Amino acid sequence: QIWRELQRETSQQKPRRIPLTLLLLLHLLLAALLGLALGQPLLQATADAPSHLAIVIDTSTSMAATDESPDRLSVAKAEARRLIAELRRGDSAALIDLRDQPRILARSDGADTTLLLRELERLTAGGPDGDLAVALHLAQASAQNKGAPRIVVFSDESFGVTQEPGRMTQAVTIAGELEWRALGTAGDNVAIVAFAARPL
Repeated sequence: QIWRELQRETSQQKPRRIPLTLLLLLHLLLAALLGLALGQPLLQATADAPSHLAIVIDTSTSMAATDESPDRLSVAKAEARRLIAELRRGDSAALIDLRDQPRILARSDGADTTLLLRELERLTAGGPDGDLAVALHLAQASAQNKGAPRIVVFSDESFGVTQEPGRMTQAVTIAGELEWRALGTAGDNVAIVAFAARPL
């Protein structure tokens, strides 16, 4: 009998609700703001992480063509200057001459781009077509310990770039983001203007 009475009393009891008071709401809001504040430095650090830019410029004879004003190489230089101006403090950059024997002309950081700009202005068009595979490997190596670089190539040659992102007939595989800036008649031959390279 006692057991049945206890069961009846238990079943008749209503579940208690936690009162939604103003103080409880303030505590919940404070906890949410605190969590957001703690996560903000991590988000900021990710957004401001230093990056590496490798600028590869074709200096073959065809880059002196005047189908772009004043000529293809000058257009490439102007665009490269814009990219250099966008560097932030902590970023780094390298300038690679895409010729038959590609070479790194200058390295710089975002704080001082004087050397980079000086070597850029010295570029002249003349000579045979460049070795793209070597130039891209130099561009990747120039990043050193900065992680996967952003590589921007200025050229009027297609170098076998196909319509499939990340694929070239030269089968060049690099780590990083690769952007192709086609100049002159290369614009008719290169379907991909910007694409991401396949990671190693």
